[in-house]
Amino acid sequence: MWKKRKRSGAMKRKIEREYLNICNFQPSNSDSGESLLIDEGKDVFTSQTTFSQVSVPSTSNEGSVTKTINIFTDNHESCVESVNSVQVSEISNDVSSCSISSTSNSNDEDDEFSKNLLFRQQIKEWAIEKNISQAALNELSKIVNNRFPGLLPNDARTILGTVRQINIKTVGTGEYWHNGLTVPLKNLLEHWTNFPTEVTLNFNFDGLPIFKSSNKEFWPILCSVFERPDVEPIVIGIYFGIGKPNPIEQYLEDFVNEMEYLIKNGLYIGQAKNKVSIRLRCFICDSPARAYIKGVCNFNAKHGCLKCVTVGEYSHTSHTVTFPDSNCRPRTDQEFRAKKYGPHHKKDSPLLRLSVDMIEDFPVADSLHLVDLGITKRLLVGWRNGNFGKYVTKWSAKDAETVSNFLTKRKLPSEIHRSVRGLDCISHWKASEYRSFLLYLSIIILPDVLPNDALTHFLAFFCGITICSSENYSNFLPLAKELLQCVFVDHFKDFYGEDYMTSNVHNVVHITDEVQRFGPLPTFSAYPFENKLFSIKRMLRQGNNPLAQVAKRCSEVSKITKNRENQQLENREPFVTTNSRNLTVLHLKEYIISTKSKDKYFLCNSNDVLEVKKISVVSSEIKIYCYKIWDLVEVFEKPVKSSYLNIFKAKLPARRTDTIVGPQDIKMKLVCTEHNNHLYFVPLLHTV
Repeated sequence: MWKKRKRSGAMKRKIEREYLNICNFQPSNSDSGESLLIDEGKDVFTSQTTFSQVSVPSTSNEGSVTKTINIFTDNHESCVESVNSVQVSEISNDVSSCSISSTSNSNDEDDEFSKNLLFRQQIKEWAIEKNISQAALNELSKIVNNRFPGLLPNDARTILGTVRQINIKTVGTGEYWHNGLTVPLKNLLEHWTNFPTEVTLNFNFDGLPIFKSSNKEFWPILCSVFERPDVEPIVIGIYFGIGKPNPIEQYLEDFVNEMEYLIKNGLYIGQAKNKVSIRLRCFICDSPARAYIKGVCNFNAKHGCLKCVTVGEYSHTSHTVTFPDSNCRPRTDQEFRAKKYGPHHKKDSPLLRLSVDMIEDFPVADSLHLVDLGITKRLLVGWRNGNFGKYVTKWSAKDAETVSNFLTKRKLPSEIHRSVRGLDCISHWKASEYRSFLLYLSIIILPDVLPNDALTHFLAFFCGITICSSENYSNFLPLAKELLQCVFVDHFKDFYGEDYMTSNVHNVVHITDEVQRFGPLPTFSAYPFENKLFSIKRMLRQGNNPLAQVAKRCSEVSKITKNRENQQLENREPFVTTNSRNLTVLHLKEYIISTKSKDKYFLCNSNDVLEVKKISVVSSEIKIYCYKIWDLVEVFEKPVKSSYLNIFKAKLPARRTDTIVGPQDIKMKLVCTEHNNHLYFVPLLHTV
């Protein structure tokens, strides 16, 4: 009978082969009865005799042999047929079930293997995203393997795919690691849904202090793809040493060589070898870094303006160089390369080898450094402390307290991740707090603490920056140029003194020209690069060999494709979710709408301000039940009407009526702020 055996993989395959041999066996008519007797009388699998042995004398004649076989055939024909039928049937059933079981087990094993691989990948991505140390990951691996042996590698370096060797070269008194641009850019482009024919790149150079007890610092070279703002910047290389990289020729050598090749030859992606043209868009840096990589005098020198030939004057009052003349001849790339600007030049930059406009492709209108940490911060600190040349705008202690109380009580939309602190913490404010104050809160609280003429002067700056921050306001760019240059810059000395016309104030003149060239201010802002610098600093585990540490962490990150959350919403229709607190949220491409007080106001296509009451899905159609707010009025009339910028206010209690709209009716999200018995509505700029 059939023997039960342990069904290992080899045994299963053997059983299948032997079963197929049985099924394919057909005895030949020419075979002797002896062979028929032997074949039918033995168990194929066990080689054991199933029936009684029939001796065939070797000395007997042919008739004797024939007779013996015939007797065996006659007596056992029915028995053999019956037994063989039953036995083969049993074999067939058992082998069939074995084959099915084998296939099923094989599929189960494949599924289990795939799940284990996915689990390892998830652990890897989690560890990289959360910046988990290798020691902690080793402990996690031990815990997991105690419960599921062999599920994870024992060493965190195996899980993370850490490279063993980092190529670091000496540059002057420091060290430099070159990661390169070609490979990271290829990895990024291969994941694009719509394959591009050209990509434009933004570059950033900046110093990054990493120790409080040492003056050594990083100088990373970062790159972002203009067409993909959802992808974080790429680390091309990092210098580690004291102060700026010196000599700059060695620091930029690998970068310039690689960029020369890519600009000339492009990049070939995928098996089809599709060619992608590479174009350099601009260099986004703060003022010291911009002057350093261009090889020109610093921003606070008399010939320090990068855009025009204005000559500054040293002020013994403010102890800085001022630029009172705002209407001077612009510099050109041709004259720059010919070194026609005298004291403006200090040394030749390696970037001269690239096909780049040495004037236009180095924007000064970076909103983070010029607008937020430059003008807005200087105005706020000057108003609070009164450290301008004139005191017409100095706040009293009561005014400062009024502003602080207002700021600390504001709840900004979910898209603004950092709330604004009071003026007592202004020395610790981040750039995003100055940005939120300027764009969403300043026009509400400043009328309470500034004289009317100083307020009108500030509103010229506010309106100009608002216009330059959105593509939808591009028709107003000539107006913005008039407001920023002829009103804000030219009259700055009237309110704050000529001794405070610094390079930042002068550079406001050049904002609209650069917006016309590159697009809205957020498209050439340093905010993404500053976020990347922070993540680089977090990669450090200890003070030993910091450059090698960061290089290894960057190599680990490069092995996963990490996009921001809004990439998940790309090419998707608006959709609705409900969280554990039964809060219904409408997700659009770049923002959300919900019934929470900070997220429930928006402007519809008919220019009505709506307040969300309920969001529901009826027959797969999203319906937004709203209140329409009536009696909207201007927030300010000068220098332009606020309604041109979609800024309104309504007196409380506001008159409301019910209405129902859909996601397609939403024009932009609004930031709603209650103050002095009014509701103020200001557009959330990236949604305009």
